[in-house]
Amino acid sequence: DACVSPSIDSPAILEQRVIGSIPQMSKEQTLRVLEDAKSGWNGGAGAWPQLSLSKRIEATRNLMKELKSIREEIVVTLMWEIGKNRKDAEAEFDRTMEFAEKVIATIESDSDFSGGWQKVGSTNAFIRRAAIGIILCLGPYNYPLNETYATLIPALLMGNVVIMKVPTIGGLSHLLTMEAFAKTLPPGTMNFVSGRGRETMPALMETGKVDGLAFIGGSSAADKLIQQHPHPHRLKVFLQLEAKNMAVFLPKMFDAGYDADLQAALDQSIVGSLSYNGQRCTALKLFFIPKGKGETYAKKLAEKVEAMTVGLPWESKSNGDGS
Repeated sequence: DACVSPSIDSPAILEQRVIGSIPQMSKEQTLRVLEDAKSGWNGGAGAWPQLSLSKRIEATRNLMKELKSIREEIVVTLMWEIGKNRKDAEAEFDRTMEFAEKVIATIESDSDFSGGWQKVGSTNAFIRRAAIGIILCLGPYNYPLNETYATLIPALLMGNVVIMKVPTIGGLSHLLTMEAFAKTLPPGTMNFVSGRGRETMPALMETGKVDGLAFIGGSSAADKLIQQHPHPHRLKVFLQLEAKNMAVFLPKMFDAGYDADLQAALDQSIVGSLSYNGQRCTALKLFFIPKGKGETYAKKLAEKVEAMTVGLPWESKSNGDGS
């Protein structure tokens, strides 16, 4: 039987439930977390940065193993907290694990990571990659696991110590991971800060003890964070900021004999703009349609939107249990 989904004519009656809570840390608590990170780094002499690359890879693989053991809890939490359907929530977790393995595979196969002698002009130099220090990672709510780990995993593998700012919305999945980090990494290597960013982040940046900033979000927020650092030109910065992604329809697509191409493009319009309700930084936001074809395109797109299924994240078209 088809699942019963909420609609304008027959709205679903939903019961509000508390699914978890996130600590709202003060400035003082945030600075204590920084002290833990400083101890973990210890000027580069901490337990984690002093491990060999192979040992850090081994520890990271153990971390991934621990996270995979709680995959279902993380997937369900993503569905309940940020409204991501099961398929997308599972894909986010699995892509994150695959990304970590690919980073490790790249490091293991690229001689640049192991270091070696290189000739620079008339000079022979032994060159190897080294850790930077304390890295502050701020990820978004819409892909709290995948986007944050895209910065976190490489930083850890290179021997850096990490402070993660847990997003206020989408942060419950990170709370589930804390035991895995504590079990597999030395104390002070992985640190968490939660609460309002406007209260916790300035306290960290103003100390000047943050060596690298990995931020995914808006440009104005990124600018403010960087400016709060007393030595912004020394700060290593990795940013993924807002974008206006476009789709361009060529005039020929609306000609006779190109119906299949137009339908395929319309399907991609739906996927690109409304996948995960459009809450993606790569979502299509601007559509360029040939002059005189806008009404035709809008009508066809509206028909496809009308045919979409409205429902809760754990539901599917065939039943209501998300299977």
